[in-house]
Amino acid sequence: HKIAVLKSSKLNEYRLPFVWQELNTAATELKPNFVFESGYGLLLGVSDESLSRLGFDILPRERLLQNAQFFLILKPTLADLRLVRDGATVLGWIHAMQSPEVIDVAIKKSLTLIALENCFDQLGYHILRKNNHLAGRYGVEHALENFSSLTNKKACVIGYGDVGKGAVSALI
Repeated sequence: HKIAVLKSSKLNEYRLPFVWQELNTAATELKPNFVFESGYGLLLGVSDESLSRLGFDILPRERLLQNAQFFLILKPTLADLRLVRDGATVLGWIHAMQSPEVIDVAIKKSLTLIALENCFDQLGYHILRKNNHLAGRYGVEHALENFSSLTNKKACVIGYGDVGKGAVSALI
């Protein structure tokens, strides 16, 4: 079985699990394990034809949702989960505890959900803590770029998890 890599259908969600540099240099033996949604690379300026030339399969979203067994969708929506086939496995930022409907759909469809937000190493560290730190840092940097005209800027970071630590690192 291949892993179907889909863009999130969540409004204003543009993050992708793989960027062009990773796809371009992916080991040859890994390429047959992934199939990408048509249009996956458009945000990266990469056409389906370019991904196909690298050795990746490309299929329409609807076909993947109906037929694939394993999915990587960074921010799956309730609608995505309703469309995947029964018994499928979905890896992403699920946040199931925040949505009883997600839990209901997962149970009814016998889905296996692998929630990235709950993945920790043997020492108790989140496996994507560096990613979370960067998200906090770049989120603040982006905000500062957009609001550079404000004077007497003050900021308050609530919480000091990995995202908060990244935010603080951008402010000091």
